[in-house]
Amino acid sequence: MCRFKSGIILKDRVFIPEYDSHQKMLDELGIDDNSQNAERLFIRAELVPKGIDVFSDINDWKFVVDQDILPDWYVEDYDKQRMIEAVKEWAKNHIHIGVDNLEITSGDGHYIKDCKNVVISGNAIVNRICGNATVNCIYDNAIVNCIYSNAIVERIYGNAKVSDISGYAKVKCIYGNATIRCIHDNATAEDISDNATVETIRGRATIKYICDNATIKTAKGQSTIITSPCIDFKNKDKLILLENATLKDCYNKVIYQSGDYKFVSVSGTGKLEES
Repeated sequence: MCRFKSGIILKDRVFIPEYDSHQKMLDELGIDDNSQNAERLFIRAELVPKGIDVFSDINDWKFVVDQDILPDWYVEDYDKQRMIEAVKEWAKNHIHIGVDNLEITSGDGHYIKDCKNVVISGNAIVNRICGNATVNCIYDNAIVNCIYSNAIVERIYGNAKVSDISGYAKVKCIYGNATIRCIHDNATAEDISDNATVETIRGRATIKYICDNATIKTAKGQSTIITSPCIDFKNKDKLILLENATLKDCYNKVIYQSGDYKFVSVSGTGKLEES
């Protein structure tokens, strides 16, 4: 199944690359994937985090052998420990817990929790940012798959791509050609400008102060979008409002509301009056 974290156990070493495809590993090692070689040369193995929590103690992860044919040199307890030690070595440069002033510029499969003053750039690929992590910036061609919990990101820009912002995560500034696939739950994103794109906002998520040529494609749930009062949101006509989503255009002083709502206006005296 090639689950996280996969590797190939050889008689003299354990091969743990950044990816989890056993077939790709065998190709890189130059080993044909056939029964004869499975009997002599290799073991497809996985060390699976308890409760799918990558930040848990690696010693407690579940050891899985993903093949029926095994070499005669295989000893379960011995090779399990070799796999654990190999994954621990891989984790030193990929699982970051409570590390301050962390800079990640390359590599795939990074995980970040409770780290402070993080910088992510270059061609780095980060799978998760969570806990109480604070990230100064995500830029260049960096890719982040998931930002959640109470994580805070100051800036996302350049050609950076983020797949998912959720929980109570907060992003303070998104600009350049940055792309965000989805903002949801109670997450908040602020100051979105330039050519930045948000594919979808949903749940109770909020976008504050979007303007310029930035784009939001779809708003759903009870999400709220608030534009800048100073600079027009030029692409608001490209936005599709669904369910109970709201767009508050502060520049033009217009509120767009999806859903079956009854509207009232407030007079100068503060009295509610039906419009």
